Amino acid sequence: MKYLFLDIECADGGKGTICSFGCVIADESFKILRREDIIINPEGRFYLTGRAGRPDIELAYPIERFRLAPNFAYYYPRIKALVENEEYCVVGHSVGDDVTYLNKACARYGLVPLCFGFFDTQRMYREILGEKNQISLENAVRALLPTERFRAHQSVEDARATMLVLKALLEKKGVRFEAYRTSTDRCTGRAVDGRCVWDYTPPQSEGRRHRDHALQCEKGENVMLRGRKNHTLFLRYLDYGESIGEKSDKLKGMKVSVSMNYETEHFKEMILLAGMIKAAGGEYVLRASGANIFATVDVRNEDGTPRRCSRGEYVQKEIESGREIELITLDELLARLGTSRAWLEGAPLPDVEYLLDEKYKRSASA
Repeated sequence: MKYLFLDIECADGGKGTICSFGCVIADESFKILRREDIIINPEGRFYLTGRAGRPDIELAYPIERFRLAPNFAYYYPRIKALVENEEYCVVGHSVGDDVTYLNKACARYGLVPLCFGFFDTQRMYREILGEKNQISLENAVRALLPTERFRAHQSVEDARATMLVLKALLEKKGVRFEAYRTSTDRCTGRAVDGRCVWDYTPPQSEGRRHRDHALQCEKGENVMLRGRKNHTLFLRYLDYGESIGEKSDKLKGMKVSVSMNYETEHFKEMILLAGMIKAAGGEYVLRASGANIFATVDVRNEDGTPRRCSRGEYVQKEIESGREIELITLDELLARLGTSRAWLEGAPLPDVEYLLDEKYKRSASA
């Protein structure tokens, strides 16, 4: 068995415009047999610096070098031969992101999705060291190999660093890779049919599972359930997403929050609304204690009684204690922004999938 360590960089932070594919092939003793950095023309803009609330990324090569390279479709056969080679065990750090980039690139160029199994050192780090949060490759190297130096965001170097992290974790655990890999399903998955499928998904409590299932069945894919994909995307959008619509001072310096009765069941509309609030100079906040404006939404239960909103109750307590929070209806808020519920419901969801990249992990809990 040989190991293929891989890493991918994108020109725009993760929308599938791959600009480099790096790999290191090693034997079972972690002796490097081959290393390669495939430079790819992303055929799209480079948007890695000057992004509000998002860290700048400095790639290893000048942009001109990427522009002069062939595109992903040209390199597809070579990449396919690497990741689908049955002699190799594919390993990456936060490898689900890399699989997502490959899936998007294949879809973009009309290519057959790649199919291969993979192992993730980020999940392994959490499992062995009991770390609750996801850890970046740079921080993992810093924690495990404090004297090691590598060029971050150079794909082949990130691939080499992934190998070093795996080796250090195995030494800490006192096992060989094959023994560890076959003893757990928490770090493995596969790319299949254009999807990233993990072998293990953390279980929910029975009550939470039934509640989420019922809501999902009733409302479809537009709900935001805590800990699920849409909720993660929304939290990261608040930190790193771009504004939507024309810039103005309509809400300059204002912090805005909306009733949970609407927010929880309107993922797409909330992305659009939060983006428009940004464009108007304001900020959407989850904690009602920090809001200047709170938009109420009247929702009724089946028996006709008003549905409880814990966020709204907290706002009322803040007002009673002397806080100045303006109470308006959601429709009044939308009117200030020059839009309506009908427009929100009819508009398409902006591309926010790149925010699933762990590079955009929310720094503080909501």
